[in-house]
Amino acid sequence: LISGENASTADDVNVFFCGPNTMAQAIRNHCATFRFRFYEEKF
Repeated sequence: LISGENASTADDVNVFFCGPNTMAQAIRNHCATFRFRFYEEKF
């Protein structure tokens, strides 16, 4: 059993994004609105 702030359940939505910073900010704001977890990747 995993517990704590970083634990995920089947009801969690995770968004992974790799792209321009301006687009990342817009997506991050929408994720916050809908309580989705946003992760940004840099390559």
